[in-house]
Amino acid sequence: MHRGAGVPVIRLHEARHTAATLALEAGLAV
Repeated sequence: MHRGAGVPVIRLHEARHTAATLALEAGLAV
């Protein structure tokens, strides 16, 4: 396992998922 490379990728994925979720909720709220 490449922890140094894996952690940033996971954090980036979580950030994108969070942004997508917020965008989806905002779209449903409008």
